[in-house]
Amino acid sequence: RKAVTTGQTSYGMAAVGPDHMSPCAGRIIQAVDDGVRRNDPRPLWLTVWGGANTLAQALQHVQQTRSPADQESFISHLRVYTSADQDDAVPWIPRNFPSLSYIAIIATMTGRQEKTTRQKRRQGDHHLR
Repeated sequence: RKAVTTGQTSYGMAAVGPDHMSPCAGRIIQAVDDGVRRNDPRPLWLTVWGGANTLAQALQHVQQTRSPADQESFISHLRVYTSADQDDAVPWIPRNFPSLSYIAIIATMTGRQEKTTRQKRRQGDHHLR
């Protein structure tokens, strides 16, 4: 199968919305749904290096097209690890999806790790240093 596809074509949350579905956002949704249909207990791990707006697009699409129970089922099958976050989708995701398992490594321009934040599903453990 083809593993590389195109994500959002513009910067940040300006590239996210009902008319901005990208092939990659669709693939994220399809990969989670395929695992749920197969009753696969393993989560889908996503690594984000740079902007996170393609993940934001997938999450927003699910939020706008599914029931709250189906949204939560979808989110419970995702694990996200981000590094060197570069767009405004990064704070938007955990703010709008607090139950998402989300790990963010934020570094300075020199590459020195500034802080590590972790969003643990349902426990509310937002910031660890």
